[in-house]
Amino acid sequence: MKKLLILILITLLLILTMFIGIKGVTIGKIEILGIQGIQAKNSELDSKIQDAAKLVEKTYAQTISEVNSNAKKLKEEKQNYQDMTAISSDGETQAVNQIEKYEIETLWVKLGNHATSEGVVMKMDVTSGSSGAQDSYNLNFTVTGGYVQIEDFISSIENDSTLGFKIEEFKMNPSSSGSDLQATFVCKDIAIKDVSQSTTTTPSPSTDTSTNTNNTTNNTTNNTNTDVGEGSISSNIAAAETGSNNTSKTQTYKGFNVLGTIEIPKTNVKYPVLEGPASNDKIEVAVAVQYPLNATLNTEGNVVIAGHNYRNGTFFSDNKKLGNGDKIYITDLNGSKVEYRVYNTFITEANDNSIYNRDTDGKREITLYSCTDDLAGRLIVQARAD
Repeated sequence: MKKLLILILITLLLILTMFIGIKGVTIGKIEILGIQGIQAKNSELDSKIQDAAKLVEKTYAQTISEVNSNAKKLKEEKQNYQDMTAISSDGETQAVNQIEKYEIETLWVKLGNHATSEGVVMKMDVTSGSSGAQDSYNLNFTVTGGYVQIEDFISSIENDSTLGFKIEEFKMNPSSSGSDLQATFVCKDIAIKDVSQSTTTTPSPSTDTSTNTNNTTNNTTNNTNTDVGEGSISSNIAAAETGSNNTSKTQTYKGFNVLGTIEIPKTNVKYPVLEGPASNDKIEVAVAVQYPLNATLNTEGNVVIAGHNYRNGTFFSDNKKLGNGDKIYITDLNGSKVEYRVYNTFITEANDNSIYNRDTDGKREITLYSCTDDLAGRLIVQARAD
């Protein structure tokens, strides 16, 4: 009887083993594949291998072919563009891109409003365009006003998406009369409808351009620039350095208190350094302290001195030529002349305040601050006394 039971158990175990071997079994998260499961997985893997082979043989090759075809087309288009630009002037390219033609009255109103808003006097002469294309004209601007006002006026034009003007041949010099500045620049090859080439308009801050857009003037302004060079101010510097108030250490230059003088041999300039703040009326005649407002020259810490960039060699126009090791001399009211050497130059944004209150580790430093040539940034020159 015992042997019979053992035989039955062995038979059952064999049957169970065969069932598991064929069907497989899952216990919790553990799955034991049987022959059928292995065959199913093998068939699935074979199918994926076949799909991958098809991708390699057909889809991948087709995709590569499409990429190469698109790259070839792009190269051909690029070559066509280069060929076109090679035989076309900048004016012709701009004339093609500018589909809409402006009404001259609309331009006068827009530009006059910008001039009035920024507080400048604007004169605009319309002449034949550089490209020679029909209805293509150059707009020649003469703008008179303060430095900040002119800068804001130019920015307002460039940022006016309805105009899309590009400022070229920009120059700025002291005005031939008064303390204002005079800037000139050109916007080339502007498509304008029905305009006379001799048209001239002079909107001013007190003029309503909408009622004067059809005026034509034959009065030509003499735009001879008067450069404020070192020779024209040297006598005033001498007067400031040896004036009657020298005993009280209070000196003036054109009505402004003087802290000393700055001399830059590399750019061949020498100017009085006026007391802060560096207001527009001060830096139109000299350079001035911008930070700190109670600064004295040749003392420990950082003194920021601001000067205009007239792009004509005066004031800080040529500061872009300065490099590490160049010398700058500061003479204070006590007659002490200190040599500073440039150790860093860079361009930053107008609202960068990191150039002011800097830790100089007890050393005497100066920071020269001026606009870049395009007025978009600020050129910084940092120098340290030995």
